[in-house]
Amino acid sequence: MADLYDYGNFEYQGWAGQHPKPWPVPRLHTPEREEACLVEGRFGVADLDAARARFDDVYERCGKGWVEAVCVDGRRWIRVAVWTAAPDRILVEASSREAYAAVVALLESLEPPARRRAERTDGDRSWPQWRLHRGALRAGRPDEGPYEAIQQLVEREERRWVDAPTRFLDGLSPREAVGEPDAVHTLYELLEWAAQGWGQEAGMLAAFDLDRVRLALGLGRRW
Repeated sequence: MADLYDYGNFEYQGWAGQHPKPWPVPRLHTPEREEACLVEGRFGVADLDAARARFDDVYERCGKGWVEAVCVDGRRWIRVAVWTAAPDRILVEASSREAYAAVVALLESLEPPARRRAERTDGDRSWPQWRLHRGALRAGRPDEGPYEAIQQLVEREERRWVDAPTRFLDGLSPREAVGEPDAVHTLYELLEWAAQGWGQEAGMLAAFDLDRVRLALGLGRRW
């Protein structure tokens, strides 16, 4: 098996020789086939009560906020979560750029239009420490929203990767490699390689929780 840490002349050595060019970067997609990414926005509005009434007309009430949910293949998928905060704030969370754009269009249709104050797009990572809405701003958020929906997709992809054969393990799946003395050493290197930010070249998503993957394989946490 190739040496994961042989970065010299990377075009020809190490893992590069096992992978066609260009290397495919895996992407996470929603059930609606949109690229999954957590998009957050913060808006100001002149009439908060009027905005709430509009949300009641368009979205589904969920706790203190609202969600837009669709049914795909018999499963509920939450595209959007919206909630408000005093004195004039509207907070938005969406599971794709397309879903977020639809909310922005609605907010811009208010009279007067809502004003954008802050936005953040997180790819498929959705890491809590990087969230735009933290602390007191989450007080009115629906209990379940796009963040949780994306995390379910990530966990599904982690389970798929654990059982999928990979050329980096000579055609074994990571789960199969655990029982092979030679392959398990390479598996440890592969997971360490992923921790350094190269996991996408081996079919992992940047959003993978590598501790969770290790536990699924029975390897224990990294630290």
